Amino acid sequence: MKKKKSEKGVTLIEIIVSIALLGLMCVSFIPLFYAGSNLIYLSGQRSNTQYDAAQAIENKLSNPTATVPGVNETAASFTIKFGNVSIPLSGKIITSTSSVNKVVSTVKAFIPD
Repeated sequence: MKKKKSEKGVTLIEIIVSIALLGLMCVSFIPLFYAGSNLIYLSGQRSNTQYDAAQAIENKLSNPTATVPGVNETAASFTIKFGNVSIPLSGKIITSTSSVNKVVSTVKAFIPD
């Protein structure tokens, strides 16, 4: 009787080609992961600047006579309309700007008289 040759398995060339293709696929995803991590970092910076700006406004509101760096006050007036009813409002707009590493956030608050 003759023995049958078994052709099961993979050759070395098939393994090398599959590893090369897998490597190319992995390399193509690197910019995607970099961009995602960069956006996460910038979002964190934006949150920090918004928190700092809001904190400055709260410091100004807790002590109106104090001078808080980065906080500006301007007089403002406007009208709110509900159908045929108009409500005039006057007061101050308090603006605070904070920046960290080229990320700038501005927070505004209206304080009625």
